Amino acid sequence: MAPVWSMVVASTVIFHLMEPVLGFWRMSCSVAQMGRVDPVISFGDVSQHVHKISGASNININSTYDSLVAAPCTSCQIQADKSAYWNPQLYYLHANGKYEEVYNGGMAVYYLGRGMDGAGGTKASPFPKGIKFLSGNNNARPYDANTMTYGTQRIQMFLLQTELRLRVSTTTIQSRKLITCRTPTDGLRAQIDFQSCWDGVNLYNADQSHVAYLSQIDNGICPPTHPILLPHIFIEVLYSTGDINQDGGKFVFANGDETGYGFHGDFINGWDIPTLTSAIDDCLLGVESGVVEKCPAFLPSDDTNFAVTCPETSPVYSCEPVHGMIDKLPGCITPTGFDHIEQPSDNTWSVFKYTF
Repeated sequence: MAPVWSMVVASTVIFHLMEPVLGFWRMSCSVAQMGRVDPVISFGDVSQHVHKISGASNININSTYDSLVAAPCTSCQIQADKSAYWNPQLYYLHANGKYEEVYNGGMAVYYLGRGMDGAGGTKASPFPKGIKFLSGNNNARPYDANTMTYGTQRIQMFLLQTELRLRVSTTTIQSRKLITCRTPTDGLRAQIDFQSCWDGVNLYNADQSHVAYLSQIDNGICPPTHPILLPHIFIEVLYSTGDINQDGGKFVFANGDETGYGFHGDFINGWDIPTLTSAIDDCLLGVESGVVEKCPAFLPSDDTNFAVTCPETSPVYSCEPVHGMIDKLPGCITPTGFDHIEQPSDNTWSVFKYTF
């Protein structure tokens, strides 16, 4: 079984880079931890659901910028980046009621020069120490035709062949079962764009109002309320759905989402700021291949053996099963589909309400 961080396909890069881009780098990451950890939404407490986390090896429920940069290693290739990135884990609910972990070996993290002006008029600033944010809506199940960006673009999730992707659209789609795979060998690739605009004041607001999307989500301009352009983060995760013996059950994310609309991603900055600043200056404006080794700022901390030198650590509660075949979704979460109306009783742990 090939790990996901070795399976970044050229077609994925081409598909997403159809939009104009001045430069980018693509960083492979293995798994740092899998468990109910989310220091963005659930700081200091156990998260509602299981996440698959890449980045700093010491990630925990109390993680901050200062603690992350002190980590002995990161599960990402560039050791100067001790940031943490995570998404909900995917499971398969079998006909007998058992849940099976759908393997993925990490993620590919893209940093793109979206919104930047090659003539020097607009340049991304490095992430400030302490900034953290979430992209996506954990509670989303049906299509949302009302949430718009500054450029009046709708935010939607859809399945393109076997790709689950956060995209821009001016058209609506009908509610349908999204998390499906057409052939036994298919893998499900989940992809998401993050906000690239900061208000310049707040490092974190619970409603995510401290950050905003570009006018076209994956390109465009920042709204006047959020004038500081940040590097554009885009991540992709390949779930090995072909390894699952599909027996009439269904795929469901760890947050109970059967539709795919509730897929989301979190980020906490853990970059060495001088390294990131140099990379923005030299590589988001110049390196068009995406190869991290082509970016001089990364060479001192490039570790191509990162998956071995920084292996996965135990989840927050080692007594709570999250791997393999399990009896229930961790957190006692009930799977929900398009017709779901959220109830507090759906989860043993608190339901955190956050939106775009």
